[in-house]
Amino acid sequence: MTKDVVLRVLNKRRAEIRDRWAKEVVSSSPRYADLPEEEVLLSVDQMMSGLGAAVSDGDYSILFEFLNRVVALRSSMGFKLSEVQRVVNIGTNIMIDELKTECEVDDRDECFIAMRKVLDVMYWAAMNLGDTFEDIRGKEFTAGTLVALGAAHEDMDEREVLRKSLELAMSLMRCSHGAISMHHLGGCAVVISNGQRHAEELFTRLSGRVTRAEKTVMLHGEEISNMIHLDPHRKETLLACAAGIPIRARGRQLGALLLGSTSPRSLSSHEAGFLEAVASQIGLACDNARMIAQIKGREKFVRKEHDEILTVMNELGAMVYVADMDTYELLAANKSITEAFGKDIIGKVCYEVLQSDQDGPCSFCTNHRLVRDGKPTEPYVWKFQNTRTGRWYQCLDRAVEWPDGRLVRLEIALDITDLERTKERLEEMGSVLELYNDLLVHDVGNYAGAAKAFVQLMADRDTPEAKKEDMAKSALAQLRRIDTLVDRISKLTKAQARGRDSMVECDLGSVLDDAIGGVTATVEGAAVELRKEYDREGHKVMLGEFAYDIFANLLGNAVKYGAGKPVTVRVSDTALGGAPAWKVSVIDEGPGVPPDKKNLIFLRYKRLTTLSQLKGQGLGLTIVKTLAEAYGGEAGLEDRVPGDHTKGSVFSVTFPKAGPDSSR
Repeated sequence: MTKDVVLRVLNKRRAEIRDRWAKEVVSSSPRYADLPEEEVLLSVDQMMSGLGAAVSDGDYSILFEFLNRVVALRSSMGFKLSEVQRVVNIGTNIMIDELKTECEVDDRDECFIAMRKVLDVMYWAAMNLGDTFEDIRGKEFTAGTLVALGAAHEDMDEREVLRKSLELAMSLMRCSHGAISMHHLGGCAVVISNGQRHAEELFTRLSGRVTRAEKTVMLHGEEISNMIHLDPHRKETLLACAAGIPIRARGRQLGALLLGSTSPRSLSSHEAGFLEAVASQIGLACDNARMIAQIKGREKFVRKEHDEILTVMNELGAMVYVADMDTYELLAANKSITEAFGKDIIGKVCYEVLQSDQDGPCSFCTNHRLVRDGKPTEPYVWKFQNTRTGRWYQCLDRAVEWPDGRLVRLEIALDITDLERTKERLEEMGSVLELYNDLLVHDVGNYAGAAKAFVQLMADRDTPEAKKEDMAKSALAQLRRIDTLVDRISKLTKAQARGRDSMVECDLGSVLDDAIGGVTATVEGAAVELRKEYDREGHKVMLGEFAYDIFANLLGNAVKYGAGKPVTVRVSDTALGGAPAWKVSVIDEGPGVPPDKKNLIFLRYKRLTTLSQLKGQGLGLTIVKTLAEAYGGEAGLEDRVPGDHTKGSVFSVTFPKAGPDSSR
């Protein structure tokens, strides 16, 4: 009766169904809209013929073979799987609408059964569209694969996959009982018997026959009665027919699909062939589900190992990362790396996120040291200051094998910035001690020796009285030099020890006025014009107790070596380390500093043989540089006329702005 309703609708409403189906197909996708109308109508005709054959004779081959040809053709034209599936879905909806229109109120049950039959046919047609589309190319995309993928998505185990497959097969064939037997699961893994024990017994025995025969086995009334023992005390309806179909996958027989019905019926050759295909898909679904489960298990294992390695990496107290040696892509990084460079660095290029201003692989990259003749070398240890953070690292690099077999770069970098700074500090202190020793042994010794010689001459009776007064002045001058030298050493020592601890906010204009006043009070300073190019207020900085000495030394140096010409003191806007700053420039018009001496002028604690070889400038400018850096600034030297050092010099110190000025 069901097929009569479907065929009646197909015959009676063929033209209307055909036109509507073709029209909706064309409007469903721009690709179909571009096809010739005759081609679309021909496809619809063949699908309608296939539907009729499947419903009336159980022959799915016409529909499936046509759809496989369509798949191959549409795939080559760039169609997506969903676009072809949509054509089947459109036809399904149209047929349901036509069935509802055709059936009267009294035919509700018949109409419902017909709808279910159409849905089953079109459902299996949609699920067997093939595997030639771009998004599933190279894979077996069939009903069984769909079940397996669905199982993986829903986290079902293998028995759930089998149950879902059995329910689909029973629904398709309108069977009341069913089971699936799998060899590796020890027999019937899933049974739907509706409480009838004899059905379970029958399926167990039928499974054995299928395994031995390695082909489909059909049973009917008497054969079934001979295979089971029916308990007369139980009210059970004996199965009238049963079928066992081998479940195969990838050349192996895995078990059997077992179906039964209480109503007598037989399978057409087309239905038997189709059930064999369904059984194979069940085997494939089961096999795929097991493989997916194994892959997921391996993924969990790998993830666990990965997490354990990351835990160790995070507890090392060092920065650890892994990068591809060809693409430089970051593959893994521990917490120390992500906290310093960002949590989203995985997948990015190492030289772009771990270094600054790098358009390509770093010139200092050690990859070439890590592999020789395709094999990892011994670990390479090196020291480097990171260009992004400015911190120093002791690095251990080596090539290791990644899980996918490729060689990758593993770097473990231990932060040694504090150690480097301590080392630098010790080197500086060593230089300071050398300087102090030089000053005390050589310079102070010279000054003291000269004073002693003058005193001895004064004590000599043969020395004329007229010369003794000059000798006394000379001796006092030598002692004053010793006093000045000791005072400067004391200031250097205090500035280095206190650093920025004693700094307070002050105005450069006020400090400069005091320093200029002190210099003009000397004989040399009084003879030189000092020009001011700054305001007394409005130049706030943070300085310590020896701020005066910085500018007094710069001004004294300019007056002494400025050839008696005017000296200009200027305050200007600038930046220091990217922050707003004030720059104080002391400009003289003296003979200048030759290029080969410029580096020596401010080179801390580095002198020639004695300070005198720098014509007395060495210690004064050492004080300037040391104090400027102790207060967070810097000292510099330029030619007054760029490129011509003979036109005078510009000695400068720069300090970060303080207070409201620090933001502009």
